[in-house]
Amino acid sequence: MPTAPSRRSRLRVAAALLAVVMTGISGCSFLYQAETQRPVITADGVWTDTGDLGIRGVLVVSDEPGHGALIGMVVNNGSTADQLVGVKVGATEVTPAPAIAIPALGTVQIGQRGPDFDDASTAMLVLSDPSLTPGGTTTVRLTFENSPAVTLQVLVVDQEGDYADVPVPTATPTPAGS
Repeated sequence: MPTAPSRRSRLRVAAALLAVVMTGISGCSFLYQAETQRPVITADGVWTDTGDLGIRGVLVVSDEPGHGALIGMVVNNGSTADQLVGVKVGATEVTPAPAIAIPALGTVQIGQRGPDFDDASTAMLVLSDPSLTPGGTTTVRLTFENSPAVTLQVLVVDQEGDYADVPVPTATPTPAGS
């Protein structure tokens, strides 16, 4: 004749079932990385890191094919200042003059993004290269004094809509005979 399970064995079975249920409930967070744990970039610009520098929202705003302005932000998360000493867009070298200082634990805005970024000290980089076609992409290489250089594939957007307020300065023509 079968014996009735003891109270102790019933408690063991209940504890095992509870452990299985709790593992199943918490398994979602255990086995699945929630979206809040990974940054999701919803902006048009390119984001990357190089050394202690965070390159954020880089893109080119173009008012006509072959011409534009680089916009973005450089965040220095390190305790040593750095400088943006060179920019290459497509096949054309654009050397910041003077170099753009990036303070330790500081942020530098490149270009202007409308009324919230209208500080006159914001560095403006005028670009001229055949690869600048609104609606396309171009290669941008940023060279720094202390951090590794980084090459990005960035969007070239029209100076309209969200980017209508971004000033695209005209290149200063080189005087004849210079």
